[in-house]
Amino acid sequence: MELLSSFTAPPLFRVLHGQREVGLLDQMSFLVRDEQKPVVLLAGRGWQVTHLDWNARVAYVVPTDLKGRSRWLGSSPPLSFALCRAMRDVLAADDAPPAWSRRAREGVEQAKADVPWCEAGSTVLNRCRQ
Repeated sequence: MELLSSFTAPPLFRVLHGQREVGLLDQMSFLVRDEQKPVVLLAGRGWQVTHLDWNARVAYVVPTDLKGRSRWLGSSPPLSFALCRAMRDVLAADDAPPAWSRRAREGVEQAKADVPWCEAGSTVLNRCRQ
């Protein structure tokens, strides 16, 4: 009993496509606007949620070509200086490496649109807490 540890985490939803379990998701992934059915990202692809069983914590899904998004509660550890500089360099670069997938290119282009002022060697981002 001296070494007993207890870990708590919010219960996750099992995500099922037919009888096959695709993965687990936090309930935050099912929050959407305009009462549309959520599209989640899991196992490298988008899944349209067809039904949520809140009591059993099961989400039933079908494959879709729509972009999915999955969200999780919690906070992440701070990023290292080297990683932040590498992220800045990617956002400031004019072109993407040819080995990147179409999805990676689109994601970086979207991120670049959010920070058009980002320049290699001169941009400093500082997250201030209020």
